[in-house]
Amino acid sequence: MSRLAVLFALLSGTVLLPSGLLAAEVQTAKDKDEVRLFSVALETGKYWNGPEAENLKKLSKSHPIVLTWWWAELEDKLGVAADKVERLAIVAMAESGTPCIIRTKEPIDRKAVLAKMAPGAEPTTIGDQPYWAAEKAEYAVAFADPRTLLLVPAVSAKRFLTRHAATVWCAERLAAPGDAATGKTLLALEVNPRMLGDLLKPGDERAEPFRPLEKARSLQMKMEVDKELRAILAAEFADEAAAERGLPAVQKVLEGLAFYFDMVQENMPKFAKVQETKYPGAPEMVESLLAAVRAAQAGVKDAKAVRNGNRVEAAVTIKTDRPVSAAVLLLSLMPRAGKK
Repeated sequence: MSRLAVLFALLSGTVLLPSGLLAAEVQTAKDKDEVRLFSVALETGKYWNGPEAENLKKLSKSHPIVLTWWWAELEDKLGVAADKVERLAIVAMAESGTPCIIRTKEPIDRKAVLAKMAPGAEPTTIGDQPYWAAEKAEYAVAFADPRTLLLVPAVSAKRFLTRHAATVWCAERLAAPGDAATGKTLLALEVNPRMLGDLLKPGDERAEPFRPLEKARSLQMKMEVDKELRAILAAEFADEAAAERGLPAVQKVLEGLAFYFDMVQENMPKFAKVQETKYPGAPEMVESLLAAVRAAQAGVKDAKAVRNGNRVEAAVTIKTDRPVSAAVLLLSLMPRAGKK
C-alpha cells in the first residue's frame, strides 16, 4: 500500500527543493520542445497574512516535518521577507531542472537578494536579461520584473534564459491558480503521467488498478479554501472512452488515501512522543494534524469519482474551522526530498 501513498504525493504534489523552497502550477505540455514534468502554483500572501496567520506561524515553528518550517528562514536564505511574498510557483522540466518563481507584494530589494544568493557574482546577460550565479551556487538569480524573482538551476541557466523570455515566462506561470473570479484556490498542481512510470511497474499486480492513469494527459490537484477545505483530484484523458476506463483508478486513489490516513493516525502519536524533547511544539502540532487527518478521512470516504466528458474528478470536502492550517498539515504528510 505504500505505493498508494506515493501516488497521492504525486497527485497532491508538493516538493521541497534542496534549497528549502516550497515548490508549489505544473504544466505537462512541451515548453520550447522541453517536456514539463510537473508544476505547482501556491497562493501565499492573503492566507499567510489572513485570519489564520498566527496559527500558521506557530505551526511553521513546531517541527521540521511541517511543510512551512522553511518559511521562517526565507529572509535569511533569500533576502526576501516571508510576509512580503504573494505567490510562489515552480515548473519541473526535463532538461532545465526546477525553476522557482517568487512574486512579492512590493519591489524586491535586489541588493539584499544578491548578497544572499549570489555574493560577489557579476551579471551575465542573455539578450536583455541579466542573471547572477555565484561560484558553485545551486541556483542562478534573475529578476523578471521589480516584484518577481526567478531562481533557475545554475547549470541550466544560460540555456533556459536563451529559450525563454523571463518576464513572459514568469507572468504566465504566476497567473492566479484556479478560479480567479472566486479567489479561493490555495494550491494548484498538475503532474505529467509519465512520472508514474517508477510506481506502476510492469507485472506488479498491486499497480494494475491504477494502470489507466498512465494514459491520462495530465493528473491534477487543487486545494480550495472557503469556510472549509476542498481537495479536488482530477485526471484528464484524450477521449471519453479513456476517461471511463480511468474512472475506477481515481476511485481507487481515494481508497488508498483512506488506508494511508489510518496509518498516520496509528503512528503519529508515537512520533510526537519521540520528538517532544527536541521539539516541544510537536505534540500540539500532531494533535492538530490528526484532527485534520480525521476530517480528511471522513471526506475521502464520502467522496466519489465522477466523469464529465474526458475528465474524471473527485472532490474531497474537509470540514475544519482552520482550512489553510489543515491544508499545510495534510501536505506535510507527503513524501518529499529534504535539504542537502
